[in-house]
Amino acid sequence: MIERTALLLLLLCAATSAAEVLVADYDGDMEFTDPDGGGLVGSEYAILNALDANGRDYDLVTDIGDLAGYDIVFVLLGTFPASRSLDYSDQQALLDFGRWRGLYMEGGDVGYDYSPAPLWDLFGARYLYDGEPTEDGNVETVKGISGTLTAGLAFDCPGYQTEPSDNYLDEITNDGGTVIFTSTPMGHVSNARTVAHSGDGHHRAVVSTFLFGALADGSSTKEELMGRLLDYLGETMPVEEMSWGEIKAGYR
Repeated sequence: MIERTALLLLLLCAATSAAEVLVADYDGDMEFTDPDGGGLVGSEYAILNALDANGRDYDLVTDIGDLAGYDIVFVLLGTFPASRSLDYSDQQALLDFGRWRGLYMEGGDVGYDYSPAPLWDLFGARYLYDGEPTEDGNVETVKGISGTLTAGLAFDCPGYQTEPSDNYLDEITNDGGTVIFTSTPMGHVSNARTVAHSGDGHHRAVVSTFLFGALADGSSTKEELMGRLLDYLGETMPVEEMSWGEIKAGYR
């Protein structure tokens, strides 16, 4: 009994000390001007600050590996031409993870590059158009949609027509999921930019074609948006109960 209790305590301690959130930085070292005065930053800068502000532990990686133990994964793909591609093993790892946990993926070419690959099906979205180059502009403001997790939120994007964060931002729409952010000005085909999806009640996924870090704090803040994303992506997933024998066998 003592041996079993000690092993169980060890497993519980390991589970509580490990970070639940993984941030995968695949933006190709792109830099843009932080709209809140942080200088030149990468797309991970605002994500990490918002996670800190929400009191969440995280691991930051530049290569996707073993995702066991994480509840939420943020994948940051940047914008053309700096974005790094997710190879087949990356996509398969995210697909396996995303079927049961919370997955957020952002990038200017996220639809152009990954639709209609199987990974794209997690997001309940449909890719429509590649977007415009920076000088023509894509996203000047974004507004949350009433009745969704972003209700009441609105942000300016000061990099409109000037920063790499506004280069070729895909236009998408919902296809089973729910549009949660639209942008101004109106796009070539659609002004929908972010879609959330809870597929089959087993997973939560959000795909965004603008960068979280391109949003300027104002009456709405990125800290608040991150809190809502964490609540949505971290909703309880079904977990099979395991017997003590199965738990112990897994650690022999």
